[in-house]
Amino acid sequence: MGETPTQLHYKTIAEIAELVKSKQLSPVEITTDLIERIDQLDCHLNSYATIMRDDAIAAAKKSEAEIVSGMYRGPCTETRLVPLQASFLT
Repeated sequence: MGETPTQLHYKTIAEIAELVKSKQLSPVEITTDLIERIDQLDCHLNSYATIMRDDAIAAAKKSEAEIVSGMYRGPCTETRLVPLQASFLT
């Protein structure tokens, strides 16, 4: 879709939803960026017992396919990513 903005992890869900709606950012890009951030930091933090990368990417691809096909359902659609992000932050 578009280029991943720098420091995506500092953006709010509302900001990310707007970037997705305008196709400047895709759900796959969001998910990949957050997984990369986890990979960078978790070796120091040890904050995750399990990182379900494949499931996260699969869910992001499904959401992206819906958006590309014209089925953007508004910012609440991106809340599928909230548990992913929230779990990354705990």
